[in-house]
Amino acid sequence: MQNSATQTAITSNIHIGFGSAPDILSALHAEALSRGGATAKAYLKALASFSRFLSDRQESPGCPSEAMLADWYACMSIEGLSPKTASYYFDCLHSLYNSLESECRAFTIVKESIHASRSLPKSVIDDEAAARVCNLARIAPSLKGSDGVFASIIIFSLLNAALDPSEIAMMKKEQTETLDEGCAEIAQRFIDPKRKYIFPLQQASRTPRQLAEHVNNGIISLLKSRGIPTLGNALNTLRSYWAYAAIRSGASGSETLVALGHKPVGLPALIPCSPSDADDFRIEALRYDIGRIFADNPFKWYAMRFRPGVRYADIKSRFEAIKDEITIPEVFFPCEEIAHKIGRKLVYENKPVIPDVLFFRSRVTDISPLFYRIGDLAWCYRDRSSATRAYATVPESDMRAFQLAIGVFTPETEIYPIGCAPIYPDDIVKVIGGQLIGKTGVVDSIIEGSDSRPTLYRMILTADNGIEWRADVEPWLVEPASAL
Repeated sequence: MQNSATQTAITSNIHIGFGSAPDILSALHAEALSRGGATAKAYLKALASFSRFLSDRQESPGCPSEAMLADWYACMSIEGLSPKTASYYFDCLHSLYNSLESECRAFTIVKESIHASRSLPKSVIDDEAAARVCNLARIAPSLKGSDGVFASIIIFSLLNAALDPSEIAMMKKEQTETLDEGCAEIAQRFIDPKRKYIFPLQQASRTPRQLAEHVNNGIISLLKSRGIPTLGNALNTLRSYWAYAAIRSGASGSETLVALGHKPVGLPALIPCSPSDADDFRIEALRYDIGRIFADNPFKWYAMRFRPGVRYADIKSRFEAIKDEITIPEVFFPCEEIAHKIGRKLVYENKPVIPDVLFFRSRVTDISPLFYRIGDLAWCYRDRSSATRAYATVPESDMRAFQLAIGVFTPETEIYPIGCAPIYPDDIVKVIGGQLIGKTGVVDSIIEGSDSRPTLYRMILTADNGIEWRADVEPWLVEPASAL
């Protein structure tokens, strides 16, 4: 533990408004350590949570703004901390900042809103409930009758930042031309030449109020029948699920409020947040991205970068510690086998192809919860060309090309070309990946593998100078020359 003299040396040159991020965080860390015992432990947990929040958003921890603090509180709450614990961490950070300079007004203002939010009932929305909404959206095209109609209105609403279902019910056929591809596809399933409106809801025989009530009751009834918690009426329910998906996908609370246009009643954690000053293009991109989560939230490949000093073993250890709390993704950390001769003995070791990068396969809504817990060890690459700085995906084609080049594959990879003729000794083949890519040779023999060793083709290749030489190549890196 650092003594008071060391603490003074660290903090004396720090001014919260102008110090660099590492300096400020170091000063806060030193101040937390100086408290000692259980207090220090609690303060360090609060600071770790705040640091992870900052690292994912690349914000400066200078004198925190109200928006930053409110977004952090919302992030803590929606990522799984109880309102009581999130509020306690907020107070801990407040105390740490106060120790470095005079009272920061932003903490006091946001704290008042936090206390107001804690008096409200706990949110009924969680990952399981959100997943059920996504599942309902995916099966909407296969549902018949009124369930099919109301399910389609639900997904139509979610594709448009929780647009009021009563407005959707009144949409006419000619408005189809102004819809994006996803909504137009939904509309085309219901359009009838004999009907003025897109959806069959007997609009002509109902007053606007009766229609709104009919749609509301139909949506609420459908959601309840699927085990999906509701929040009073359909509009409040859809707004709350849309906002939950946005936060889970890495959007801040303040951005979410701008995109949604309302504070969702189902997420009390967002009460301290205020709409941000994000530009219109970024907000429209956010609306589009979040809407597509409900239409399609597939598993995709992403990449994380280890922080200095972190090893793959540290990531695996953390995964093991949190496996009961969140979904642990499938990972790909390719290594190549290196042989070393020690005396007369040949020793093999695995050397990482890219030592500080780990590929992982995940749904986008699972990434933010993951890095909330491992953000001190690694960070996820983001797409800087995207208006929303969305998590950067690695296209399947690029993953396959990368695996083919290094000769290391994920378990689900189909490594044998479909329809490829069996390869036997004396067959002429061409190498299609690895260090020998492009070389043509004759299969001399096939070395059968075992549980620990792969099957190999021993090939005879001819160099440009006419000299023959042999090389062992994995089966998935060759094709019969006749197939080219």
